[in-house]
Amino acid sequence: MEVWLRDERTGTEAGINDDGELFIGNKDSGGNFPDTPENRRMLIRDFCRYTGRKIII
Repeated sequence: MEVWLRDERTGTEAGINDDGELFIGNKDSGGNFPDTPENRRMLIRDFCRYTGRKIII
């Protein structure tokens, strides 16, 4: 597993798992998605929205 984004305050992490799928979530919930350019953009947007960070793309 490779974590690309981590927010300590919310516990939210995003990245790519050992099966090659994108993931986003925290200890309470999460999701997996196929690794596509569109899904990578969605993952970053969702991470920013969930954590309150400025959208970086």
